This record gives sequence, structure tokens and C-alpha cells, in this order.
Amino acid sequence: MNVKAIFFDLDGTLYFKGNAIKGAVETVDYLKSKGYICRFLTNTDSKQTSEILDRVTHMGFHISLDEIFTPVTASVKFLERKKMPQYILLLFRAFARSAASDILQERILHSMPKTSRYISIFFCPIA
Repeated sequence: MNVKAIFFDLDGTLYFKGNAIKGAVETVDYLKSKGYICRFLTNTDSKQTSEILDRVTHMGFHISLDEIFTPVTASVKFLERKKMPQYILLLFRAFARSAASDILQERILHSMPKTSRYISIFFCPIA
């Protein structure tokens, strides 16, 4: 088997209760030094990707912002790769604040080609 990339879940796999799991930092560093593509996944919608990066950096991980995938960033990147002429990103109120900040802070909107593509963000209250 020719493995080229490794996907890690963050919370509970690389860290737990705010602390890196023993050997996790060294394992990620070793795999990166051997040329493996490493990506870091999280289901966290309540924090901006930059906040997640700050947290793991303070734990000792050498991870960049573009290696972290939240549900919002993964969705946007997927739609961009599919070359959708336009799409709507529907966010529920509980997640809208951090998700919208992710989109703006990571400049996803600015990195899109200046064609007819756009993102509409709708804030939907949950009863």
C-alpha cells in the first residue's frame, strides 16, 4: 500500500482535555518529515479555525491553518473544487458567528476566482 496522506481527528486523538496526548506531537512531526501529507479534521463549529490553530500550536503541534478542516472550510473547498457556478452555504444560528468569521478571516471569499461564483450565508434560527 502506497500511503501519501494521513488524516487526523484532533480532539480525543491528538489532544484530550486541552493537552497533547503523549507522543502525538512527535508522531505528527515524524510523519511530516518523511513526506506524508497530514491534514487535521474536527467537527468543531463553535470555534474559528484560527482559534483551533492557536490551541494546537500552544500544545506544541507544528500545523498550519490550511491543514485544518472544519465542516465549514471543508464544505467551501469541496464546492470550489466542483467548480460550482454558485452555491449557498446554509448555517444554523448556533454556528453562524464562528463559521462566518472562519470564512472571512481565512479569506475564502477573496481566494475565489472573480467569476459568477459567490457564497450566500443564511442565518437560520433554530426554535
